[in-house]
Amino acid sequence: MTNAFTNNPKLQEAILLIEKMPTGPLMKIASRILITKATVHDSSLRTDDSSSIALRFFSKNDVSIFISQFAYEASEIDLLVQVSLYVFETALYQSLNQAVLVKQLVEGANMKLDYANVFGAAWAKHGPKYVAEQKRQSTLGGPLMLKQVNSQLQIKLADNTLTKQKQLNCLMEFKLVNSRGEPADTITTEMTQHDLYEFFQKLEQIQDQIDELS
Repeated sequence: MTNAFTNNPKLQEAILLIEKMPTGPLMKIASRILITKATVHDSSLRTDDSSSIALRFFSKNDVSIFISQFAYEASEIDLLVQVSLYVFETALYQSLNQAVLVKQLVEGANMKLDYANVFGAAWAKHGPKYVAEQKRQSTLGGPLMLKQVNSQLQIKLADNTLTKQKQLNCLMEFKLVNSRGEPADTITTEMTQHDLYEFFQKLEQIQDQIDELS
């Protein structure tokens, strides 16, 4: 089996941060992330501070405690949570069991065995509920994937015809397939220029997070 974790400088930086924390508190953090992912829909994991990943799972007081007890910066807490999510989402999509997850973290990501065992133990205890919730969220029993995007521009006249003001909207169509590549759903939404701007900004944030781990 190909190792799902490819070591790189950003991942190694995150692992070094993880290994600064005792395994006991790390287990609590890893468990909290998995429990939250298993009980809260992804669309609800938002905060007033959209730039902080940690605040989607922990209170500001929790983050302050992590910073003071373990000498982390706020950005380092975000990176720790981000990499923990990466580990569990990889285990989800690659259908890794506890033993394989531990083995791949040690061999592919150069994580120390006792820390890899923390993620393995959290996955064994809370992973099944997380997997079940992801399947429940998908009507076809697996994660839906984006297959195709179609768009169509529309020009609408404003209600006040005296001004002859035009409004540019875009119809976006997202075609989704299941894990077997079969058509699953089509989502159509109408976006204004402002909506499109915010949408593409969010995509850029996601791409930046992916780039940091690749």
